[in-house]
Amino acid sequence: MINLFDTDGGLYKVGMVLADIFLLSFLWIIFSIPILTIGASTTAVYYVCTKKAAGSDSYILQGFFKSFKQNLLVSTVAFVILALIGYVLWLNYHALPQVELGVFHFPVRIALFIAVLQVIFVSMYIFPIISRFNVTVFGGLKSALLLANGHLFTTICNLVLLGAIFIVINFIPALFIFIPGIFVYFSASLFVKVFRKYGEDL
Repeated sequence: MINLFDTDGGLYKVGMVLADIFLLSFLWIIFSIPILTIGASTTAVYYVCTKKAAGSDSYILQGFFKSFKQNLLVSTVAFVILALIGYVLWLNYHALPQVELGVFHFPVRIALFIAVLQVIFVSMYIFPIISRFNVTVFGGLKSALLLANGHLFTTICNLVLLGAIFIVINFIPALFIFIPGIFVYFSASLFVKVFRKYGEDL
């Protein structure tokens, strides 16, 4: 019973994970307030979490600020591009019922759905990629598109994880503040396995 409370005990480790998740979520929320910096904040959180998932000791504050500063420009531009594409697709989707397309209505709806799905896929991968690889904006977006569709199991697992988190939040709204940390903390381990196949030394 005493071992449970030791630094090597289960309770201590769980407490450390919860503390990490809370701190990561807090940092993400604070540094995402300007909106445009959401991409950089997400990249910084992934930088810390992929390090931890790979077994490297990473100080959260030091790692977060290092990545945020280094990847601010690339992450911000990538975020703006994806946000604009998503907004255009949203406008087209809502305008679709008002346009007479005849037999093309259903195919166009399917095409829009696939496009939205691809934007979601790329959005999940782009920031982890930027956090681990030295890429340009368009190089990162291309890699995110290829990896997301080339590793569908990982992609689907991330979607299921995100969906499960929001279901839990629906029943316990107070946990909303933990969403960023929870999702990134656990999805990072999935991305580490993918990245290692491409020679990334984490």
